Amino acid sequence: MIYLKSGEVLSGTIVEQVPGVSMKIETSERKVFTIKMDEIEKIAKEKVMLSATQQKALKSGFEGNGALGYNLGNGDYGLDRLMINLSLGYRFYPVFFLGAGLGARQYPDLKATIVPVYIDFRGILMDRKVSPFVSVQFGTSLNASDGFKNVGMLIGPNFGINFRLPEESQVYFSIGYEFQQMDFYIWQSGYVSVSKKNNGAISLRVGFTF
Repeated sequence: MIYLKSGEVLSGTIVEQVPGVSMKIETSERKVFTIKMDEIEKIAKEKVMLSATQQKALKSGFEGNGALGYNLGNGDYGLDRLMINLSLGYRFYPVFFLGAGLGARQYPDLKATIVPVYIDFRGILMDRKVSPFVSVQFGTSLNASDGFKNVGMLIGPNFGINFRLPEESQVYFSIGYEFQQMDFYIWQSGYVSVSKKNNGAISLRVGFTF
């Protein structure tokens, strides 16, 4: 904000300045004025108010997404496991995130660590500070305890509540289901066979963005 000795006030951005001589100021209407320094009474900073379009543009960009949780085994072949997810991708304002990620599943019963590799999609249902959201991870898993051999397909849909924090970060809580294909050894009539089954689990997570 530039206050002139004539009583006129100009609001805009200083685009050029010759110390002690003059300065050019560009207004929000894209008009440029050249003002001599001896015409200026004082200069004051003002808070810049971004348009709705500008604010939305700032919220798009690259984003990291992490989650910690516990998966409770469900069904005949479901096993409990600790879970960690970490993905990197792009947030398309206002509500969509698409990325790729790695995770870890620690199975206490198997004494094994499985590493999921997946595509991560997340959609916030409302553009508000507190909003429900849905997400899904789709990919495969590798057995880190056995030479990173392929374990099987992974699908993980989730539903939760997202809390938007200052500086565009977010935290969320969710519940979902994790479908994990896995080989199981099945005893039948004195013989052992190997069959892929769903090692399903109810997934409870707390997550954050960075």
